[in-house]
Amino acid sequence: MASYEFEHDWPLTPITDPEVIKRTSEITGIYPLPEEKQAWVSKYTRQLLHEGKPFSTFELVKEYDLRKANGTLDDVFK
Repeated sequence: MASYEFEHDWPLTPITDPEVIKRTSEITGIYPLPEEKQAWVSKYTRQLLHEGKPFSTFELVKEYDLRKANGTLDDVFK
């Protein structure tokens, strides 16, 4: 087993309770992206993975903000 793998005997379930998400975000300082931004970052991430190009999702979030301000969000998609 690789060092990053782990075994568990419980089902992993997504957290959907808004209060739990809010408390967790306040504790960690990590907040979910707005739905539109998350969709764009996910789509661009898949494209970059498919093309074999390196990327940072943190940098893609910054790029989203710049492109949205410039009106060029869709220019990256082929």
